[in-house]
Amino acid sequence: DRLSYVAGLYYFQEKGVQDIINQIAHPLSSGAPNYLFQRVARNIENDSTAAFGQLTYHISDTLHLTVGTRWTESNKEFVLDTDRVNPATASSVQTGYLSQEEWTPAVNLSWDVTDTIMAYASYSEGFRDGGFPARFTGVVPEPLPFYDAEYVTSYEMGFKSMFANNRVRLNASIFTTDYQDMQIEATTSVAGVGDNTSKANLGDATISGVEVEFSAAITERLTVGANLGFLDDEIDSLVGELTSSGIAIDESNDLPFTPDLTAALTAQYEIEIGSVGELTLRADWYYKDDYYSRIEKIVETLETNHQSLDLMARFT
Repeated sequence: DRLSYVAGLYYFQEKGVQDIINQIAHPLSSGAPNYLFQRVARNIENDSTAAFGQLTYHISDTLHLTVGTRWTESNKEFVLDTDRVNPATASSVQTGYLSQEEWTPAVNLSWDVTDTIMAYASYSEGFRDGGFPARFTGVVPEPLPFYDAEYVTSYEMGFKSMFANNRVRLNASIFTTDYQDMQIEATTSVAGVGDNTSKANLGDATISGVEVEFSAAITERLTVGANLGFLDDEIDSLVGELTSSGIAIDESNDLPFTPDLTAALTAQYEIEIGSVGELTLRADWYYKDDYYSRIEKIVETLETNHQSLDLMARFT
């Protein structure tokens, strides 16, 4: 009676092709750029297989330990078929293949402090597959370049609570996420090829933060809420020299989409209109501190004054 568990299998497969014809001006030889007509077919075939299991042991009526793991095997095949109409170039077919097998564990300890307050601490690991860039402005390299998988270790602790006869909710958490070989969007230069816009491995990084969530049913019809989040991001080390869009990246750069502060306020009021229906009025205000949308720390990628007010009326 103290042990509960879940187990399962997972399978995913996808196939796709992007077939395009374009015209570009590119310096295929010395001197002025030549016009290049080309047909490019990008073919992918990916599959992922996994088995997972999770056990929860109720140490006591209030203390619960959950342990789980997942085995994943993934395969990616990419075929780039390029047919160019220009005397200085030739048609080509490049093939890339990536295969990966990983075990990712998770552990969670929860404590029911009271009937309405639960505290927890968790540890988990995960990963994201590597892949292939798909766009080149010059001759496609052989073999195809690729970026490695990204690995993540996450630590989190916090509490969830309800007060005032379940009319008030207060949740809070503190977390740290460690990245190894973090993947980022970058425009890199490949020798003899030109610019390639895709993902690249940045290196090791850490994102830490605090989140607080509050909501309260002031009356049977009026509900208000507030959310607050703080983030701190650090590039711990670089996997190597990385230049994106001609800009050298170093440890002083900010990670993309990591505002120091985020906040939200909500209010919702429900009006009964006799036997006709119900009118719901809602207002949502969002705020995000300044952040960069790409790894290049330049004004062109800086998002500022990011706030919005949404008003909604719904009749049901």
